[in-house]
Amino acid sequence: MKILVPTDLSEVSLEAVEFIMQNEQLRKEDIILVYVVDIRGILSAIYTSAAELQGIVQREAEKRLRDIEKKFKEQGLHIKHIIRLGEPSDEIVKTAIEKKIDHIIISSHGKGILKEMFVGSVAVKVTRKSPIPVTIAKPKDVKKRLNQYWKNA
Repeated sequence: MKILVPTDLSEVSLEAVEFIMQNEQLRKEDIILVYVVDIRGILSAIYTSAAELQGIVQREAEKRLRDIEKKFKEQGLHIKHIIRLGEPSDEIVKTAIEKKIDHIIISSHGKGILKEMFVGSVAVKVTRKSPIPVTIAKPKDVKKRLNQYWKNA
């Protein structure tokens, strides 16, 4: 079985890999991390050309993904990574289909239902668009995060 784990390289997004680490059956599967360079943000860059900024973001993501990959390989996971360009939810679903993924495990930042209703989270969009089963792993400190979110809203 092949599992796709989308990441934005935040600690919360990597909790999906921790979720896999805790499940003996899933630990034996092939894991693919996917990071999507969101070109919408790059196109709005003011001081740097879009191509330059895209290259900078890709190089930094590649470095961080290699470090993450190394860490989890040392813990016994069969893991590799892919970097894509585009709108995150679309690219995640496309990658899953192209790589014949059996399951997507994605972390949710747990920011609240209202934000998801009006803006939509990547996890929710992937769940809606994907023909492949999706598991949403909630962050460990979701209650604390929600309290903080509502204080700042």
